[in-house]
Amino acid sequence: MTKPGVEALARGLDKGHKITKLERKPIQSRRKGVKSKKAVAVRELVREIAGFAPYERRAMEYLKISKDKKALKFLKKRVGGHCRAKHKRDELQDVLIAMRKHHNVMATRAIRAFASLNTGLTRTGSIVARRFTPIVAAEAITIQKRYGSAQVFGPFDPPTPLTLKDVETRVLKAIRAWDRFPADKDAVLKLDASFLHDLGFDSLDHVEITMAIEDEFGFEIPLQDAEKMNGRMFLHEYNEVRPMLIPLAKKAYANLCNFLMCGIIGLVQACGCDAKGALAILAADGLTALQHRGTESAGLVGSNGLNKNVFEIVKGHGLVREVFTDESIARLDDSVIIMGHNRYSTAGKKRPTINCVQPFVVYTAIGTIAIAHNGELVGAEAKRKEALHQGVGLSTDTDSELIAQMIAKAVALNYKCRQSSETGDISRELAVTMSAFETSYSLLVMTYDRMYAIRDPWGNRPLCVGTMYANGGVANGSTPQPLGYVAASESCALPHTAKFEMEVKPGEIIEISRNGFRSVFQMKPHSPAAFCIFEYVYFARGDTILEGQQVQSVREETGRIMAKESPVDADIVTNVPDSSTAAAIGYAEQAGIPYEPSLHRNAYVGRSFIQPNTELRQSAILRKFGVLRKNVQDRRIVLVDDSIVRGNTMGIIVRMLKEAGAKEVHLRIASPPLRHPCFMGINIPSSDELIAANKTLEDMEKVLGVASLRYLSVEGLKAAVAKSIHSERGFEPGQCTACLTGNYPVKIDF
Repeated sequence: MTKPGVEALARGLDKGHKITKLERKPIQSRRKGVKSKKAVAVRELVREIAGFAPYERRAMEYLKISKDKKALKFLKKRVGGHCRAKHKRDELQDVLIAMRKHHNVMATRAIRAFASLNTGLTRTGSIVARRFTPIVAAEAITIQKRYGSAQVFGPFDPPTPLTLKDVETRVLKAIRAWDRFPADKDAVLKLDASFLHDLGFDSLDHVEITMAIEDEFGFEIPLQDAEKMNGRMFLHEYNEVRPMLIPLAKKAYANLCNFLMCGIIGLVQACGCDAKGALAILAADGLTALQHRGTESAGLVGSNGLNKNVFEIVKGHGLVREVFTDESIARLDDSVIIMGHNRYSTAGKKRPTINCVQPFVVYTAIGTIAIAHNGELVGAEAKRKEALHQGVGLSTDTDSELIAQMIAKAVALNYKCRQSSETGDISRELAVTMSAFETSYSLLVMTYDRMYAIRDPWGNRPLCVGTMYANGGVANGSTPQPLGYVAASESCALPHTAKFEMEVKPGEIIEISRNGFRSVFQMKPHSPAAFCIFEYVYFARGDTILEGQQVQSVREETGRIMAKESPVDADIVTNVPDSSTAAAIGYAEQAGIPYEPSLHRNAYVGRSFIQPNTELRQSAILRKFGVLRKNVQDRRIVLVDDSIVRGNTMGIIVRMLKEAGAKEVHLRIASPPLRHPCFMGINIPSSDELIAANKTLEDMEKVLGVASLRYLSVEGLKAAVAKSIHSERGFEPGQCTACLTGNYPVKIDF
């Protein structure tokens, strides 16, 4: 339909009678047999777009609003009598879109009628069906529930009675086939009015919204949130509805993206060293040392340094000790380069397939390469679309695989320019590829004869390099021949005979070969850096070196500062083991109150924070702790913990302490309140799940059952980190506090 025709119809709508009157007063001309040209035109047009009585009258009432004879004549000429042709149906779609743009309630109803009758659930692949599938679904179910049976039409197909179960089954199938919602995430995040129009959000009630979003994204919308939207979803009230939709879109985005907090390690055996099988054992030991960073899956990839097309791969779901048996480790005995990865998955996601377990292996023009990634790429979806449009195939939804395929593409494009294809040197390709990604990644990339350690320009995730020696190496003052070289997320993963050399600078690419390591490229680093401050609070192991200082020392300092900021009269200071022990000791030291343990932790239960869903987290809490009754009975307790995320753990622990006889429990948290989701690699997917984002301090005290609750201030945490921080390599340290303050180092498009 041409633009003048649409505009003419729109003018007619604006001049039309009030909808309410037309609804109360049915059109009588058809019943009385009036044969005016206008009535005939309306009737013929209605017959083309309406299949049975309930909607024929509604469509007639709507179309009669138009007082513009030219517009009616145009519609009759261009559409009436020719609707069987596909391109004419597309013109009808243009008419309906024009009606919608005038925010007319009756227009919306007429569109829903048209979508249900003229498109139907059987044509989900057509342009019209893609736009109106959720509306069709809602209308079909409404008809079914109201009249006891549904007449769902394909274009010009005979009516087909459906049972409620049939309708609901076809609705779910149609929604899954509807590719507009999941594909256009940018529009979901922006929540612009036109996109919500296309989603049907201006005409669906909370039941349909809940059904569509829950089915598409795989998470449950709280009933109270859904009910708030009921009856308020017409577009002219969009400004009222938008604040309620934003959290849902954020949660949907969080479930669509891959938020991974992982541990990575890579080892390269030095030339002249012949220790068959030792490297594989050291790699597995390193992953065990990084087990606190992820418990869902683990993987190792090895190369013998000779065959550039054959890598040995061992990976699976579970803990390191479960994945790597003596038999599987033996498969890596001939490897002189080995790379490993621990992972935990996105909250709310189903358990990933083996294809999602890293390291990822891809085959390129110069041989096989493998990558292990810690972090989450901001803006990965745009890069994913770009890659797919360029013909790059992706088998998973992980941004880590996207990195691997983009590197492979760069290798192919640069293949003819390479001086030699006999080595695995891909430093140039890595520099080009990784410069296109802003954050967040610490990355190991392996070819058959070397490895690269890469950190993003913000330095958001940790990565360090060390040298392996025999029997402590340089401890006795000598400089022996190195056994090999190692890169890892944390220094605690370096073998006990290794010497910690340095942290990889933000934006730096370090090449590690059998002859040593060297810096081969430096992307422009951001100053100051944006290192994740939550690594100090929770994730890193206490003996790890971050930004030139030991994590344990920082945690002790947070306790001292917290004792100054939030003192309280108590008999003992205790803590939730294990990552808050240092903060509790610091608090007790500063406050002059004795420290005594009150909880026994079962070492064979994983960390509750990194369990993939709420049910598993709560089950882990109950199995994780036992109370030392003698230490808490009839005492006022200062209970220290490193953080409160969802509040699942703390409420249960406080109840356990009170049941064991504690008089009072004063809760002190050695970090500021978590109020914002992380989009750079930590499992904090939605503000809805963060207790501090949704409750006041007083409300939290009541919910958790504590006598008082106080957090460390943001300034206090920064001061604790800054006290002993230093950089020996010339970059300015800095921390990301986005989950605490909402100030993200890069633009998050919401």
